[in-house]
Amino acid sequence: MGSSHVQIGPLNENAIRLKHAVLTPGQRALPPILRTKVFKDEGFAVCLNVVHFDNQPFTRNFSLMKRSAINRRTPFLKMHALGNHFILVDARERPFSPDLATITEMCRHHSGIGAEQLLVLTRSPTADAALDIYNVDGFKAEACGNATRCVAWYLMDQTNQKTTSISCNGRAITGKMIDDLTVQVDLGEVLYLPQHEEVSAKRWGSFEHGFAIDVGNPHLVFLADQCNQQELAGVAPSIQADPLFPDGVNVTLAHRHPTGGLRTWTYERSVGFTAACGTGAVASAFAASQHLSVTGPIAVHMAGGTVSVLIDESNHAHLTGPVTLSFKGYW
Repeated sequence: MGSSHVQIGPLNENAIRLKHAVLTPGQRALPPILRTKVFKDEGFAVCLNVVHFDNQPFTRNFSLMKRSAINRRTPFLKMHALGNHFILVDARERPFSPDLATITEMCRHHSGIGAEQLLVLTRSPTADAALDIYNVDGFKAEACGNATRCVAWYLMDQTNQKTTSISCNGRAITGKMIDDLTVQVDLGEVLYLPQHEEVSAKRWGSFEHGFAIDVGNPHLVFLADQCNQQELAGVAPSIQADPLFPDGVNVTLAHRHPTGGLRTWTYERSVGFTAACGTGAVASAFAASQHLSVTGPIAVHMAGGTVSVLIDESNHAHLTGPVTLSFKGYW
């Protein structure tokens, strides 16, 4: 496949001369250095964002901005893992402490960047970075498997290393690069929530015998013979408001996939149905390994694609799947 490259001529306030820009369609992603380039000259900068959406051509955005203005703004990355999409801000060198209004506006799809969660990296004495995860309502989430894979990819890409470590809400998480765009993370030990027995005896509509599981965040998993996604959408908000879950809960419906593994749908706190939920996949695989005698790596199929989950002998969850860098910018 031919190379993709961009060259831009000298810049000034009155003119931008584009020598040539060749972008080869069909690639899943460009090398990191080509995804976003900032060319600076005479106090101005051209920001070139190359955005790739699966099975769609590349789109190109050019903007002219004073260098001083760029320096006052917050750089970010937009990433997704199987459609589960995030804003990532690296605040290890440049502090960033967003308030609730900033978080909700950044995550707003029509007027902000658009995301299901905002991810903020800070310094950690025990890991390569500490991760704070904010939901679209501005409040912190305890964990997110797909977000952690995106962060792990970013940290390894920055250091050109094959492994990394992340501290998230008191959990020590490790990441490993499988290939250029596939990342595996060890999310730590999976446990039943303290209220599991009480939850398993309760019924919501036709949903019963749920498994209350701690994957760093709370999940309720129903193992079913068939999918009733519409009914799940109707009952999930009342489950999330149940006093049994004082902090809310992510609700997942799972059943055996015809080709093996599991098919899942997750109704997340603050979001609703999501294209892919990494911790939902882990919670479902844990429930299946405990109650359906499913062993080995489990393929978990979701609307956005498929991940692999391995629950090892110590009940640690190893989540493997693809990540994508969509674009970079400034807020």
